[in-house]
Amino acid sequence: MKVEMLADGLGWPEGPAPLPDGRILFVETYRSQVSVWRPGHAVEQFAYVGGGPNAVLAAADGYSYVTQNGGVIGPWRATDKRPPSIQRITPAGKVEVLVTEVAGHRLRAPNDLAFGPDGRLYFTDPGGAFDPVDRPDPSRIFALNPDGTGELILELEPVYSNGIVIEANGDIVWVESYTNAVKRRTREGRIVELCVLPDKGKPDGFENRKERRSLYLGLACKRPRRREARRNLCRFRPGRTCADQLRFRRRRALCHRRRPPWTVGDARNGRRAMANLA
Repeated sequence: MKVEMLADGLGWPEGPAPLPDGRILFVETYRSQVSVWRPGHAVEQFAYVGGGPNAVLAAADGYSYVTQNGGVIGPWRATDKRPPSIQRITPAGKVEVLVTEVAGHRLRAPNDLAFGPDGRLYFTDPGGAFDPVDRPDPSRIFALNPDGTGELILELEPVYSNGIVIEANGDIVWVESYTNAVKRRTREGRIVELCVLPDKGKPDGFENRKERRSLYLGLACKRPRRREARRNLCRFRPGRTCADQLRFRRRRALCHRRRPPWTVGDARNGRRAMANLA
């Protein structure tokens, strides 16, 4: 595996989203912004969103969607706090707040998001700041409809629901940073534990590789190396134990694995539909 560093010195980068023209969007939480990298150029600000953006998802119609946690990560607090919400960045760069509550539930700290084949935008909300000791908040998974209404899909124990993907058949798969579990909710409503990752770090965002039925997860490691937390890429294939932990990237750096193992850009019809949100 060959890894190329694209940029470093970043402010807690997360949620990379490739664009069709080769650019890469990602959030810099500590800088309260969505940033963009393009070949041969320095990282630039794409949009200032305030608070604490946690992930960004680029849609096929030019809109981008952001999980806004309000401005909290561990002990860090943003100087320009915003209400926890789902934000949308228009093609012109305007930042809009889509929702601050769904189905009567106020959002507390939206984390990761993904479009489903049904055209809905799914996202996790683990509650407040990451606190694996006290675990004060129950976790939730929501779905947002194109018309702005939504649904609470799951209310979980305090497990810190984090990365999420929606499979082609509509199954929801997510990771739990407190328990290290990877779980799936089937279309029939059955919850299945796919695996529990080794206690070498905490699972974060992830993607799926359809042709090999693999899930690739970012793993924030416990042990510091040269005063920086390490990150791994972990591959899990259903029906097996968690396999092939691969050293992938260090925090504060944006890296690219040549010939990335996952596909991007699915559920395009759903992404177009979300542009109709008021």
